Amino acid sequence: MENNTSDEQDKELLSRLYDGDKGAFNAIFHRYYNSLSAYAYRFVELADAEEIAQDVLVWLWENRDSFSLHSSLSSYLFRAVH
Repeated sequence: MENNTSDEQDKELLSRLYDGDKGAFNAIFHRYYNSLSAYAYRFVELADAEEIAQDVLVWLWENRDSFSLHSSLSSYLFRAVH
C-alpha cells in the first residue's frame, strides 16, 4: 500500500509542479535527490553523481511546461539518471 500512497503523492506533486509550484519542486527534490545520487554513484564518482541527480531534477523544473510523464515519477527520474 505504501507504493500506491507514494505514487499518489507523486501525482499530486507533479500536478502542482506543472502549475509552477516551487514548493512541489522542493518536495520532489528532497524526496528523490539522495536516492538518485546514490544510484548514479554506482556508475560515476560521488561529485559527478550528485551533479547528475541535481541536473535531472533541475531539468524537471525547467521543462515542466513541455514535459509529459507516461510512467511513474520515480521510474522516470531513475531512467533519466541512468
